[in-house]
Amino acid sequence: MFQRKSFSALKKAAAVFLSVCMLVSLFTCLTVITAVADEPTATETAAFIGRTGSEKQAAIFIPVDIKHPEEDANLFSGEEFFKVSFKCKMLSGTKPVVGVYDLDDSNNKAWARADWCDQDSVVVENGVCTARIKVNFHRRANPNSQGNRSFYLVIGNSYYNGSATEYGDFEDAFILSDVKLFWYDPDEDEYDETLNYLPEFTSANINFKGTYFFKNDGCDNWDSPLGADAMKWHIMAAPAYIKAITVPADYNTADAYNAENFVKFDETDYTREYYTNAAYEGKYFAALKYGNDAGFEIISSDINKKMVIIDANHEGEADANNSELPEGQAGKEYAPKYNRAANIFLPISYGQYGMAGGKAPDIDYLVKITFKAVRLEGDSTPVIGRIVGKKGPSSGKGSQALCKAAYNIPEGNYATNPASYNETYKDAEGNRLMFTYDEATGDFTGYMRVRCADNDYSSRWGCNEVITIGNAEHVWAGGGKFDSTSFNSSFAISDIKVDLYACGDGYVIGDLVAEDIAPHLYADTLDTTSRWAYQYRPSSDGSTYECSNSDYDCIRAPQNLWSAEGNVGMVHTADLTPCMKEGHTVTHHAAAEGTREYWSCSCGKNFADAYCKTEITDLTANARKIHIAASENPATAFIPLKLSGYEGNRWFKFTCKAELIGGESIPVVSTLYNVYNGSNQCETTVVGSNDGDMAVIDYSYDAETQTLTAYIKCWIKDIINQKDRYPFERMNAVSGNN
Repeated sequence: MFQRKSFSALKKAAAVFLSVCMLVSLFTCLTVITAVADEPTATETAAFIGRTGSEKQAAIFIPVDIKHPEEDANLFSGEEFFKVSFKCKMLSGTKPVVGVYDLDDSNNKAWARADWCDQDSVVVENGVCTARIKVNFHRRANPNSQGNRSFYLVIGNSYYNGSATEYGDFEDAFILSDVKLFWYDPDEDEYDETLNYLPEFTSANINFKGTYFFKNDGCDNWDSPLGADAMKWHIMAAPAYIKAITVPADYNTADAYNAENFVKFDETDYTREYYTNAAYEGKYFAALKYGNDAGFEIISSDINKKMVIIDANHEGEADANNSELPEGQAGKEYAPKYNRAANIFLPISYGQYGMAGGKAPDIDYLVKITFKAVRLEGDSTPVIGRIVGKKGPSSGKGSQALCKAAYNIPEGNYATNPASYNETYKDAEGNRLMFTYDEATGDFTGYMRVRCADNDYSSRWGCNEVITIGNAEHVWAGGGKFDSTSFNSSFAISDIKVDLYACGDGYVIGDLVAEDIAPHLYADTLDTTSRWAYQYRPSSDGSTYECSNSDYDCIRAPQNLWSAEGNVGMVHTADLTPCMKEGHTVTHHAAAEGTREYWSCSCGKNFADAYCKTEITDLTANARKIHIAASENPATAFIPLKLSGYEGNRWFKFTCKAELIGGESIPVVSTLYNVYNGSNQCETTVVGSNDGDMAVIDYSYDAETQTLTAYIKCWIKDIINQKDRYPFERMNAVSGNN
């Protein structure tokens, strides 16, 4: 019995021990699984090339410049072979097309070399595409302007030989990344994969802002690849189908990236359509347009729809307070109009929609623009306009001009053909097309004639034109001149839609060519902080107008992205709110005795802002105080002051309540101001004296009323290249103990 009991007890002990071991193992396994699941998703930059579905070339290219480390020449000479290798995920079609273009020494033309890339050698296996290319290295005829680049590597859906498509598969859609170029060593009879001759495939080496076209033209061609930066990737031909994206690093091999593993969340009135994937926890995705419903990019976690706020600008009007300035000081002057203009804009290449065989014919289109523009202030209508990329001097840089659009006809008038001004556009039934703006709902509809052009109307960056929406429409060759303005009004703009129509005989609107060609307003399709400007000025002798070719010209801004031009301090981004979406009437209420500043909406609610984002129920004014304690070290509180619309010498009066709770000295008022630092950015400079670009000329303290008063002189300089007319939008007034 004892032995049996002992055996039974042993079995029980063993069972308990095994159970404990299983629990420990399970806990350990869960811990490992949890640790793996908690690891952030590895991501990388990739390029997407979409399915065009017709004879439209879509490709990216890189001017390859393999420099000799010790000489002003290429490392290689004569005929050499290379292997091209890159990560690849085919979304439709069979395989990418890999091509090589050459430069002609005699006239610096770009030429296709169909025999330099054997398409039979292009293979996609296990998420990697490889191809074999042949290159004939030779010194450039003009290395100072073109460098020693020897060839252009092209990856896309087709191969274009300068006059027609050599071969291609327009059903192709794919994602690619991590492109490498390996030299074939004839002595070893193998490719040397220890050295990659291409730069890393990162955002720093991808320039998808503009578009280039390969044609048998000289180097003065505006959108010629000869002007593209060497050793960077660029777009060729069709920017609507090409995009730099962020994807999971295993996109090319992981089953998790397949379409069936993505869960769709439908668009709502206030959020965009998006997808999630359990394998990539915490990431939000968008389906790639033209991606055959099989490609997805990582997007911002901010999935809210956006609206753009264009501020009303009253600066430059008469100053009623001139009498309050210190004796002997001049009053404020009138602000120039060009400091008051503020628009969002979209560079766009209409040529891609008419392009066949790599060429864009000269075609007129009608663009229909609709959006919601709830008026927050003033009595004007929104303004739309057009900027044209235009052919300029044959410097290889390209130039651009502004076209006198005259398209924003006041509400109720006809959309007039700008070429003749005596013809009007008509719908299919013969009715005249008209601009309309519904003040009650904010609904806006407008039309513009645009041009899909191969020659005259194009820029170095392949952008035919720019659409502007805001408070001012630029005039051809007119710095600070406008056809239409709405400076006294503020708008909340949302739900932008742009459709492209054919323009038939007799200015009758034709068939729909392309629908919804502009990006919607989301966090990653909208940039209102970068500075862009219209910079078209008289030449030095005043006989003609010319472009500065500045990096800040709006014609150079990224395509497929809404940006801000002009006085960007007047342009803001906010989440779309119900009151703005539904076009409610919003009324401003200034602060009064015992009542705070607020905005009331026709929906019956009150808000702390003009676009009804922050609801408030208590309208009582609750004054707040800033405590600046006595200290051996400086202690200050600063207030950013908006200077939209001002330029030159300006005066400002600053007052505040200041209760002395210790010591005998009165508070000190000083200033800080922003200075352009040459990199499209600002830096802050402390003003330490009462002289210079910003200075406190006079300040005093009234002990009886506990009021501090200061007069501030400010000289507001031009910001871009110290020549342009768009000033910084704020200064800082500082009050403290030092």
